Amino acid sequence: MVNMGELFSYHRIKNIPMDRVPLTEKEKATSLLEPGDLLFARQSLVRKGAGQCSIFLTDDEEVCFESHLIRCRLNKDIANPLFYYYYFASRPGKLVIDAIIEQGAGAAGIRGSDLAKVLVPDIEKNAQDEVANIFDQIDSKIELNHHTSQTLEQIAQAIFKSWFVDFDPVRAKIAAREDFIQQYPEVTEEAIRAAAGTEGDTLAHACTKACELAAICAISGKTEEQLKELDAGTLQQLKAVAALFPDALVDSPHGETPKGWKVSSIGDEVEVLGGGTPSTKNERYWEGGEINWTSPRDLSGAKDKVLIKTEKQITEAGLSKISSGLLPVDTVLMSSRAPVGYLALAKIPLAINQGYIAMKCNKQLTPEFVLLWVDSMMDDIKQRASGSTFAEISKKNFRPLLVVVPDSRVLDIFHTKAKPIFDKITESVFESLTLIETRDTLLPKLLSGKIVV
Repeated sequence: MVNMGELFSYHRIKNIPMDRVPLTEKEKATSLLEPGDLLFARQSLVRKGAGQCSIFLTDDEEVCFESHLIRCRLNKDIANPLFYYYYFASRPGKLVIDAIIEQGAGAAGIRGSDLAKVLVPDIEKNAQDEVANIFDQIDSKIELNHHTSQTLEQIAQAIFKSWFVDFDPVRAKIAAREDFIQQYPEVTEEAIRAAAGTEGDTLAHACTKACELAAICAISGKTEEQLKELDAGTLQQLKAVAALFPDALVDSPHGETPKGWKVSSIGDEVEVLGGGTPSTKNERYWEGGEINWTSPRDLSGAKDKVLIKTEKQITEAGLSKISSGLLPVDTVLMSSRAPVGYLALAKIPLAINQGYIAMKCNKQLTPEFVLLWVDSMMDDIKQRASGSTFAEISKKNFRPLLVVVPDSRVLDIFHTKAKPIFDKITESVFESLTLIETRDTLLPKLLSGKIVV
């Protein structure tokens, strides 16, 4: 069932996650959606949300809609649903909807009877199809970019979790050594450690090779049989990475951690900063400003964890009122309130408001590592948040959070894997932004006939 949440999160609804409800056959007859159905928000807490339009494209299962939505099913002989979806996404279409919004005490809304009377452009079906096809291709590319970015981020998260949360390569070495000693009890721990890094054909050397192989499997995600299919160069690289991981865990304030790795507080490893908002009553701080200034609102609708554009800009005078100043590219941003937990890697220089905790990674930990670390620690971070009106985590409560700092060589290897991933994500987000700007520029001109397809 499409709810209000899905309507506002997905303007093109196609095989998205949804709640399920039981429907009788009688209810299905009036409540199921068909490809091309337009859905409008019947009401919203804010005026601009009332009449929000989405289009149902398709789903692998039957889909219905809830009562706070209005379904509009067009006559497809004379109307292309995608064309009219894009019309209602344009400024002229939004103005038409705004004219029928009724503002109540607690919410704004539209009525289906008023929507049915709304006047819309009446142009030839062929022209509708051509316009719809252009914007459908643009949006399909944007969706593909997002899907690619999500997949890449999941890859980075999986590597981070395996190496720095679960310590899989270390545990693989430990398990392999224990299994070997159980099979060959005459082999001692001392002999195994003495054989590490040396060549030989003793049982101790065989044990070190078994540990190395187990770590390689953990790092590559491949079985021993699959490793045999790799070329010598790739296998050698995996061996080099496996050799960097310890073969023991030790107790620490953070729990079990790899031997030789440091446990520190995040406040000691990165520079933790807050921001501010220059007075909005002083035009000198805002008018004509060209310095990017961000509030968590910029991240509220972001689908990827990189920030390349801000809604507002400030002047040099405005920047002087923010103690943290202009933050560099690759600053890690986390919203610290309302809500806690929006995350992004800044890919433009910017200033921040008081709703952020910013992390400048000017020491050993890299921005990608810190971003993924914060993501992995989000449950703990939210538990440290407090407040009577809304939850907020202060810099004071954030700085003591413990972080395991790996060996610098392991960090370097991880950086060579993670940075290209986030570079590709950033490239995709920049491309999508360009496509969105192109779409939004062309849309009113095509709809008005100023540009002919």
